[in-house]
Amino acid sequence: MERYKDSNLAVRLRVEDLISRMTLEEKVAQLATCLYSELVEENGESTSMRDKKLSPSRIQKRFQYGMGQVGIITSCNKDPEDAARTANEIQRIAVEETRLGIPVIFDAEAAVGLIARNSTHNPMPIGQAATFDPKIVYEAMSLAREQMRAIGVRQVFAPVVDISREPRWGRMEETFGEDPYLASCMGNVFINALQTDDLQKGVAATVKHFLAYGMSEGGMNMSSCNLSEREILDMVAVPFEHAVKEAHVAGVMTSYNNIDGEPVTGSEKYCRRLLRDTWGFDGLLVQDATAMTKLVQVQQVAENMQQAGIMSIRSGVDLELMANDCYGDLLVDAVKEGLVDEKYVNEACARHLTLKFKLGLFDRPYIDSAMSACVFRTKERSETARKLARESMVLLKNEKKLLPLSKQIKTLAIIGPQGDYLRGLFTNYSFVAIQDVFKVVAVNAAFASASDDHPIEGITLLQGIKDKVSPETRLIYEEGCEMDSPDDSKIEQAVKAAVQADVILLAVGSISGFLKTHNCGEARDSATLRLPGAQEKLADEIFKLGKPVVLILIGGRVFGIEDVIERADAVLEAWAPGEEGGSAAADILFGDYNPAGRLPVSMPRHVGQVPIYYNHKIGGGKSAPHGAYTEMPCTPLYPFGYGLSYTEYTYENLRINPEVFDEAQKEVQIEFSVMNSGTVEGDEVVQLYLQDVYGSLSRPVRQLYGFARIHLKAGERKKLKFTVHLHQLAFYDRDMNFVIEPGEFLAMVGASSEDIRLKSSFHYRGDKLPVSQEEKVFVSKLTIES
Repeated sequence: MERYKDSNLAVRLRVEDLISRMTLEEKVAQLATCLYSELVEENGESTSMRDKKLSPSRIQKRFQYGMGQVGIITSCNKDPEDAARTANEIQRIAVEETRLGIPVIFDAEAAVGLIARNSTHNPMPIGQAATFDPKIVYEAMSLAREQMRAIGVRQVFAPVVDISREPRWGRMEETFGEDPYLASCMGNVFINALQTDDLQKGVAATVKHFLAYGMSEGGMNMSSCNLSEREILDMVAVPFEHAVKEAHVAGVMTSYNNIDGEPVTGSEKYCRRLLRDTWGFDGLLVQDATAMTKLVQVQQVAENMQQAGIMSIRSGVDLELMANDCYGDLLVDAVKEGLVDEKYVNEACARHLTLKFKLGLFDRPYIDSAMSACVFRTKERSETARKLARESMVLLKNEKKLLPLSKQIKTLAIIGPQGDYLRGLFTNYSFVAIQDVFKVVAVNAAFASASDDHPIEGITLLQGIKDKVSPETRLIYEEGCEMDSPDDSKIEQAVKAAVQADVILLAVGSISGFLKTHNCGEARDSATLRLPGAQEKLADEIFKLGKPVVLILIGGRVFGIEDVIERADAVLEAWAPGEEGGSAAADILFGDYNPAGRLPVSMPRHVGQVPIYYNHKIGGGKSAPHGAYTEMPCTPLYPFGYGLSYTEYTYENLRINPEVFDEAQKEVQIEFSVMNSGTVEGDEVVQLYLQDVYGSLSRPVRQLYGFARIHLKAGERKKLKFTVHLHQLAFYDRDMNFVIEPGEFLAMVGASSEDIRLKSSFHYRGDKLPVSQEEKVFVSKLTIES
């Protein structure tokens, strides 16, 4: 038996043996992906990807030298059991009919869980971050992992840990928001839930988009980023670094953007020297789809595809995702012609083979197709999706305690295009939306036909309310206008209906997707941050009625609509909450659940404030000397960490120990108590911020150093203790050394970045202290006592 087939040997030895047997062509083949559409029959009666049969001859031709990964099988509208059988047949050819029998990895997208037919669709990542509850994200993604494995998916391109301060950017919905600490915590639990502590039982996660993709100029997708190196390392890169060093993420995806003119894909500075040499990442580095070709066609730093491939392989990019334009034969020729050293190919191939061995694919390449019936469309998954959606929703306003509503309300009007629109509950990277993506980026006609009809399953806002209210309650529904159309012809009928109601629920927002008919999501950026189409005209007519109005914002876009929000009596930010969104919103509206979601981004008053974010430098965030714009305050409408509840909480008894410490002590403990001083049980999201009061450089006015979502019954009190390590206080100084400087630090505890309830100082009295890469600490420790 060949040594690489011996499961008793160490992975390193198996990889070394296998590579020694491979030709150059076989090694380069491991750096490629092919699409499912390339493996099905080209002709035949059916034009539906769902119905097309596999073509053994096409697979054998495509797998002539082997294959790295097969993509998008899950999104071609196969039922789970059928998808599993299809994956097994493709894998059989790879394992049994190629010279070396190297298995393929089936990959997929997974921002909200597995993106496939009949999979569970949870809230969008920005909503997941709004929970401030890593436990519920871990629970949801653990269930998603079971669905992935059931149909053979062993690598996913998630989570997105980009930091974004740009609500104009359509992909902000895919991120965990503007703060590196929150994004790091959420990203790492997402990774841990997928990978587990043993990749043979898990799914390889891939953090994206490395690097600074969410900080583009003008909020435009794939645009340039001009942040300083210090801002990148101190803020933007932190969630990636944390994922590499603490979560041991299996994959990283490069981004489309350039930083100060240097495209990240193909950059030795970022991909090799920072990611691999400095941070020690030894996993799979994947290009975002067609990122290499953009080095030629968009950024124009390479003259041809072969040159783009040479740049990328030298920088350490291991996989050409969804394409074979720059590696493949061009890379083989480049090696043979002496244009690039074969050692780079060997390194990349070894990393991919290492992942395949760690996933257990060489020893157990096939899956039990029958197991899919146990993990799709189950009660447990629906309940978790509903719980996650409830926790994600943020109550922004509640004048005169309009909410919660009585289930016995006499007449209730649901008005607006999101009132009974199931598609509006789903984010850009959902099963239904990804079909639209394929229509736009289709590489051939067959792939475009992946978008077969499939009814979306889920609960709209209207249905959730119907399930909640008394049988005697009269419900009135009118769409009022379409999501993105200026046509206002339906508004008059909506107003006539709404005037009959005791309370009006006005459901507006955005729809996420990739097409021009969508107004949020990838490549759907906004210049105005206003409600699309005729929605604001509808809102204006509804507000004129003088009735109590609950404004419900559904979608991925964070709007700058202060003038609209100030006219509403209550406002609920529901994001794109997924398949259980309607039920979750109804739970909150009628008091079966006490809202506790918090904003993971600052909500602007107006688009002219953008970018606006809470952790700006001391002395920033205002127009000096008057402190405001001529038209409005410089402050956000609602700050990072903000959210209301149906009860009240009291913070007390802040103690810091020690108040003065040095290098020998290493840690400072920040203790305090929180009590539910209201009459309703609920969750409070407790937040700890620190400020480095005086430094050699201006430091953030406040920075999140800890948070906890705690449940408290009425009158209940809990004591929390955050332990902050000395090394967490380090930053990149004038000489770009990562150091801790002696001085005063202000600790602030509260319910948002602006709602600070307790504060006190502590001091580090030691010497200026360098902190090595190995000594970095990312997260504070937390203990909670009743």
